[in-house]
Amino acid sequence: LETLASQSFAAHMAQHMVLVALAPPLLALARPGPAMLRGLPARLRGVARWPRQRLLRPLTNLSRSVRATAVLHGLTIWLWHVPAAFELALRNDLLHAAEHLTLLASGLLFWRPVRRARGSAQGTALMWLLLTLMHTGLLGALLALSPHPLYPSYALRPDVLADQQLAVLIMWVPMGLVYL
Repeated sequence: LETLASQSFAAHMAQHMVLVALAPPLLALARPGPAMLRGLPARLRGVARWPRQRLLRPLTNLSRSVRATAVLHGLTIWLWHVPAAFELALRNDLLHAAEHLTLLASGLLFWRPVRRARGSAQGTALMWLLLTLMHTGLLGALLALSPHPLYPSYALRPDVLADQQLAVLIMWVPMGLVYL
């Protein structure tokens, strides 16, 4: 997929969908943390105690809020689809890795409180899932309805607008199904 992503915006968007809409909810449901920690050498298992430390407690508390994590997740998605940021990431391998890491991390943060929601918090989690579906749909509409290519790195393709519209379909369908 990485090789195709260098040639096609649609393939690049497929990468983003794996990082944003496929891996995070599956990892949130799987809860691999305890098993992964047991697989670490004993001297590294103390990492699990870091969130309990006073310094990281506010960050841990923030990660329990579906509202805060949904806003962070949304901002991350929108930021990386701003053409200038997207283009910078395509031209710099370290920034590209940071783009993918932040998309995955924001998705993991978002799905954690969604998965844990109980009682009245479930309604709040559903509302934020719906809002996330709506704003990512708006982003997709902006990309789909653009009369010109938004990302210069892919502008030389003869079918650039078709590729951009295919990218939007890849974005809308899997992401929409997951959030629904």
